[in-house]
Amino acid sequence: ILDEATRKDLFTDTFCKVCGAVLQFESQRMSHYEGKKHAQKVRLYIQMRGEKEEKQEHGKQERVDGSGVVDKNKYCNLCNMIFTSPVVALSHYLGKIHAKKLKQLSGDQVHMSTQRMQSISAEKPLLTSKAEESSSSSNTSLELNDPDKYCKLCCAPFNNPLMAHQHYVGKKHRRNEARKKMMEELGDKAVLAESNTNAFGVGHYICPICNITLTSIEMYQSHMQGNKHQT
Repeated sequence: ILDEATRKDLFTDTFCKVCGAVLQFESQRMSHYEGKKHAQKVRLYIQMRGEKEEKQEHGKQERVDGSGVVDKNKYCNLCNMIFTSPVVALSHYLGKIHAKKLKQLSGDQVHMSTQRMQSISAEKPLLTSKAEESSSSSNTSLELNDPDKYCKLCCAPFNNPLMAHQHYVGKKHRRNEARKKMMEELGDKAVLAESNTNAFGVGHYICPICNITLTSIEMYQSHMQGNKHQT
């Protein structure tokens, strides 16, 4: 039942992987491999291995419907995950793991797209017509104004509406919305002295009264409302 390569891997002269037995002497080796306990554990190992392979094969068949198309309510091809019901599938698609995979995929696609665009632009003539420039600018403007393709608040591009939905329900967007609200409430009071990052609401905010610097709008608001500042 077990092929020769598997047997050599499992049953060596010094160790039996199936039983976890160390074999130091020839007499131990002979006694162990010819014993009843070893034979029982090998049968159990083969049985469990067969069941595992059968489950894997059954899982593969369940993932695909009759037309050869993957059923998204049963299997996520991106994350290699099987679902027991549509509710579990929906929970996965709205969760962190799937969002992270989508982000990685998006990053790879953007990188490949950038490389492709650089290659094309290198082959094009240096001068383009004004009509082409105007059309390109118009398309870019439309994409930037389409919330399903670009989030102005977070400067985040999307390849499809699903990615956009994942972003808008995610922590980063909600945090930036909260920061935007704080900025609006504080108005001109929040003085941003310096910002070394593109992250919204992050930088060096100065309180001239207390002569201290805060590194985010949340910290600045907390300070402004605190007892020390009020005093």
